[in-house]
Amino acid sequence: MPEGERTQEHPDSSASRLSPAGGVLLRSWWDSGVVRFQHCVVIRCAPEVVFGWIEDPERARQWQPDVAGGEVLHAEPGMVGTEFREVLADRGGHVEMHGRITQFQPDASMAVRLEGQGMTVTARYEVGPHPAGTLLQVQQSLSLPGRLARLLEPLIRRRVAARAEADLQRLKNLCENDSY
Repeated sequence: MPEGERTQEHPDSSASRLSPAGGVLLRSWWDSGVVRFQHCVVIRCAPEVVFGWIEDPERARQWQPDVAGGEVLHAEPGMVGTEFREVLADRGGHVEMHGRITQFQPDASMAVRLEGQGMTVTARYEVGPHPAGTLLQVQQSLSLPGRLARLLEPLIRRRVAARAEADLQRLKNLCENDSY
């Protein structure tokens, strides 16, 4: 955290729980104007299978139903720097986001940054071996402009956390039933 910057939190701003149905560990908190999330899930298959579902945009849309479409705008060798457009369905409308892959390690990790309509979203996905298959760790942040976002932070955090948990449960189910 930069010097002089403090974490600003509501009394109930940090939440951590383990979903009994899906085994998704979720932690979310408010940090200096940004909602941050951490998710961990154990998936019963090989790390390269899980990573294949994360790195392939067509497959990712199967476990992220809010992604209504998208396209690669500029591909880079090694993936880092690849630019893309993503259209998100949101309450009957659509939000267009422009993104860039900021980190990529085949079959291990990938990070993206998306911006659009005043929002900035970052996500980092890491897969690694686990005695039961694969441990997927996801770190996300969502930055929204203005004071209204701060007032709505608890609602935004709950809504985004619920979507992320549902998405990861879908990913877990797809991976475990994948004949890749």
